[in-house]
Amino acid sequence: MGIHDREGSIRESKMNSKLIQGLTNELDEFWMELVKDLKASMVKQKIYSSGVTAQSIGEFNTNPITLTANGIKVTLGMPEHYIYLDRGVDGALSSRGALATEDGKRFAYKKGGKIANIGAIKKFMQNRGITKLSDLKSSGGNTRSGKAKRADMTLDQVAFVIARSIWAKGTKPTKFYSNVVNDKKMVALERRLMEKFGSLITDIVKL
Repeated sequence: MGIHDREGSIRESKMNSKLIQGLTNELDEFWMELVKDLKASMVKQKIYSSGVTAQSIGEFNTNPITLTANGIKVTLGMPEHYIYLDRGVDGALSSRGALATEDGKRFAYKKGGKIANIGAIKKFMQNRGITKLSDLKSSGGNTRSGKAKRADMTLDQVAFVIARSIWAKGTKPTKFYSNVVNDKKMVALERRLMEKFGSLITDIVKL
């Protein structure tokens, strides 16, 4: 191996290091923008799920930008049930216009199947200081759910009534996630990276 080969190898190593650092910084900035946009989207859609709040999104991402053998990996962690909030779920007795996922699947409750998660509903209510049916009115909610109107209903009873209503009617799609993380956003990122680092990438290819 000649001197020229060694110099080329060193030059390539330095160029790769500079590119990787630049890409990492840019992707980290992009990730923070995504989190900010998702939080704004959740607030706009008035999403107050017990497991997904605008404030909690960043908590699911302890190390979002990592360097792997195949390149730089960007991870946007979300709780598993975010997809139901985004796509919606048709009820067992009526449709709420649930949207298909990328693989064509639509979510729906089934007749004779399980109702909505009562535990999650109770947690949501507790987080908002709701302990009985009458609290729903003061918190901006609807005190009517089916024929249940008694203000003295317990937390468990109210949670059951709400869960059964969700099972029957379903939940509308919010698109809080797909309106932010989509092909248009990825194309914009690709263009952004090429504008900033295209010359570095070209130099590496020439070596």
